Amino acid sequence: MDNYIPQIPDTEYFHADGQVDDEDYIYTSFLQSKMYSKGVKCSNCHNPHSTKLKHIDNQTCVQCHIPKKYDTPKHTFHTAGSKGSLCANCHMPGKIYMGNDLRHDHSFRVPRPDLSVKYGTPNACSNCHKDKSEKFLADAVIKWYGPNRKYHFADDLIPGSKLDDNSEAHLIQLINIQATPNIIKATAAFYLGSFNTQSSLNALFSCLNHKDAQVRYRALRSLSNFSPNSWIENVGPLLSDEVRAVRIAAADLFVSLPKDQISSQYNNAFEAAHKELVSYLRYQTDFSVGNVMLADYYLKIQDYANAESFYLKGLKKDGKINYALLNLSSLYNAVGKNDASLKVLQMALKNDPNNERIYYNLALLYNEMNNTVAAETSFAKAIALKSQNPRVYYNYGLMLNSQKKFKEAEAVLQKGIIINPDTPDLYYALTFVYIQTGNQTKAQQTAFQLKQLDPKNPNYQELFKNLGLK
Repeated sequence: MDNYIPQIPDTEYFHADGQVDDEDYIYTSFLQSKMYSKGVKCSNCHNPHSTKLKHIDNQTCVQCHIPKKYDTPKHTFHTAGSKGSLCANCHMPGKIYMGNDLRHDHSFRVPRPDLSVKYGTPNACSNCHKDKSEKFLADAVIKWYGPNRKYHFADDLIPGSKLDDNSEAHLIQLINIQATPNIIKATAAFYLGSFNTQSSLNALFSCLNHKDAQVRYRALRSLSNFSPNSWIENVGPLLSDEVRAVRIAAADLFVSLPKDQISSQYNNAFEAAHKELVSYLRYQTDFSVGNVMLADYYLKIQDYANAESFYLKGLKKDGKINYALLNLSSLYNAVGKNDASLKVLQMALKNDPNNERIYYNLALLYNEMNNTVAAETSFAKAIALKSQNPRVYYNYGLMLNSQKKFKEAEAVLQKGIIINPDTPDLYYALTFVYIQTGNQTKAQQTAFQLKQLDPKNPNYQELFKNLGLK
């Protein structure tokens, strides 16, 4: 990680349990394996120059695994010499890429058709037994080995990857279990960035002290979703980390801080790591994404001229990068060029007409430009596309309330609360809708729920007092 940042097995490129999906490097799979944790190296099985296997078929595996125990129908439940008797077909299922590249999953996992039944993840048994249901295959495993399966990190990684109300506990569990492979701990740290809670923050802080650089790096990246005041002191020491990728990630957090918030003890370390960050970003500008990354950096430090220049360079290479278009639109809005901002969002919409975030950004921009009809249409479209963003419902509800469309405002805010039941702002806005309509009972009920969620927020105290809530 002085030179490369390996991919983690997140659901963008891998299945939810960590198995390969896209055209993935073997490295990420191998780091998940028990083999790797026991010190097995690529060269134990492969010729390091030709990469070819040193032995054929099961002879590779029985170098370490006892033949009489594992290379037998009593273990494989398949006839000797058949495809099903090959260790690799059960523990290293393959997938063909580009029509001719058979690539085996190197996580060396035990097939789990029971997880396929529960979560829809693939399993090696289905590769051959395409005529059988996942339930049939899971029942076969129960027949052979009984109803209980040994714990595997996938038991927590799969529900953790869903990023729903139950995910956080599973992700923290992965970090706390000592035997969890480090690449999976790094993945858990990556997912925890989606949960802005004290529990997630504490788990990420624990990752900053982890011996594995990938875990430290992913934890730093996730901390960008938390308030800087919560992490400054914890991140500062990593500006001097022994690994370059970690120093760069720490510097990337610090660049957004006002200079007076950076302790003098970190000045020299930050200056050195900051130079590494800029060098790393500039090195990648041959690529469209590299230009966008550098533009993001300039946007963060409010160098709008350079940010615009590099967004445009990136988009010239690849005009379909909607992430760049959304950020460029925000940039134009920040400098008062709302017409340009609108044009860029409309370009993004042509690329992806079913993206709820684009409609939300359009709604905010139209509202700022006093085009309330277009703003309302865009808010409605974002909700129709099942946005999970509580701010969509909050801002739309406030707009409807200001237009005295109280029933519509109530419906939108209630829908937002169903999707995001722990978001205080939604209850706050809904309380005001009820106050506006003179519905004192519902206003008190909603304010009571708000007080349960956020009792000490100074912004709510006057409201609680006026509604008789002590």
